[in-house]
Amino acid sequence: MKKRILRLKKIFKTAWTNFCRHRTFSFATVILISLIIFTFNVVLSINTLTRHTLDFLGQKIDLNLELREEIDPILTQSLIHDLEKISETKEVRLVTKEKALSFVNQSLIPGYADFLKRHQLKNPFPPSLNITLFHPEGYSKVKKYLQSSPYREFLASSDPLENDTGEVLEQKTTIAESAASELSKFSQRVSQILILVIGIFVITSIIIVINAIHLSIRNRKEEIAIMRLVGAREDFILAPFLIEGIFYGFFSVILGFLLFYLLISLVGEDVFRLLFSFKELFFQVVISTFIGIAASYIAIQKYLKGKIIPS
Repeated sequence: MKKRILRLKKIFKTAWTNFCRHRTFSFATVILISLIIFTFNVVLSINTLTRHTLDFLGQKIDLNLELREEIDPILTQSLIHDLEKISETKEVRLVTKEKALSFVNQSLIPGYADFLKRHQLKNPFPPSLNITLFHPEGYSKVKKYLQSSPYREFLASSDPLENDTGEVLEQKTTIAESAASELSKFSQRVSQILILVIGIFVITSIIIVINAIHLSIRNRKEEIAIMRLVGAREDFILAPFLIEGIFYGFFSVILGFLLFYLLISLVGEDVFRLLFSFKELFFQVVISTFIGIAASYIAIQKYLKGKIIPS
């Protein structure tokens, strides 16, 4: 067990020596890969902010459907149930006449309920349904459903979708859907760019690390030959190069993240909290480490086949 620990320490020490031997080249390699990671995180954050904006837009704009006073409570619940079946529907809430009057009395016109009671006037507010959606694009589906709904006759207006309620619906959906449509198109473009950046990151990182390991192997050509002559195991000779690849991946992702979070910390604390994620950092460290190992393995295999150092 003690020998294994000593061997492992020797492997890590050799890998670190190889990494530091050409400081300028190693630093340039880490900088280049970290800039790619930085670009990836910037594109990813733009996509995240776009999606959060879509969600925020959907939550802030709701739709109110006024119902006829004589509508049966069972039919009301049935309508609510059908509206909730629409995939974009987040919540459907029934606002009774009493709740509507209470809201107006407390928030808009204090003393309005007492005024009605004093003059023996009826509650003028009809029951209604407050509909909240996940995304503004869902309003078109709600509108389409209401236009062919069997409950249409129980809405407050005789022709709600074309007159009173319809106008409100159009006013809300036109602005919301237009903004959401543009944001959705932008999000799709960003997602495509994100896929392209991921591809560039993986391919470029592998090529860069392969070249770095090639250089390291070339510089240790004589040392490797001597180790072979004295009977050193092949895995002991080549393991430091795998660890060196891990160093390139690890330091690159740490530097890339530092640059990215320095940028978003300057934008604002709320944006920082929204975009910062230890889980994402861990995920990128794992991926970059894996890329470093894979690139080192490819370089080592070329060496074993005699494509780097002639036999």
